[in-house]
Amino acid sequence: MKFDARIREHARRKEQAKAMGGPDKLAARARTGILNVRERVDHLLDPGSFREAGLFGVSYLPDMRESTPADATTLPSRARRRASPTTAR
Repeated sequence: MKFDARIREHARRKEQAKAMGGPDKLAARARTGILNVRERVDHLLDPGSFREAGLFGVSYLPDMRESTPADATTLPSRARRRASPTTAR
């Protein structure tokens, strides 16, 4: 198919980002009692109340791109609309 290579690359990059540095790095953090970012979010927020944006984001510094997978942002799952000054009448 026309997009098979892109779909495979997307899946590879998603898996790499979700790995958060790999099992050895996660195990080392766990041994010291440090929660990874997804564990911290799970402790702080209700399930399903947030979404991750920027899964494929990496550092803008070329030397750090491979060491910053999933340099993402966590957002509320339902953004609340704030009334602008013109609509808040």
